Amino acid sequence: MESDQGRRLLSKVHGKCAKPAGAGTAWIWVEDHSGLFHFPTPFAEMSLAAKADALADLLGPLLAKYVHVAGIVISDAARRRLPLPPNEDALRPAAQGFRRGLPRDRVRVAS
Repeated sequence: MESDQGRRLLSKVHGKCAKPAGAGTAWIWVEDHSGLFHFPTPFAEMSLAAKADALADLLGPLLAKYVHVAGIVISDAARRRLPLPPNEDALRPAAQGFRRGLPRDRVRVAS
């Protein structure tokens, strides 16, 4: 099975960026349930820093186009993984990546 998750993500974020136009500064939050971070793809195998750079390259033009958007948060919305992954930070020139393991039974989940 092949898919272009980058194109799907870009389309989703593009729509979210357009909605709050004229409403002031906004942050866009996307919970990825499509497997962008989990299917065995080159992206999923990248380091956190490389993922942050790749997402900055993909989504940076939207931030230039939609000046009311202060930033875009992409969460992998992972199901419970045990053991939890170690915390990791990747501070990059155009993006920041953070990995935090959060047990589902200890966080509020929106549906």
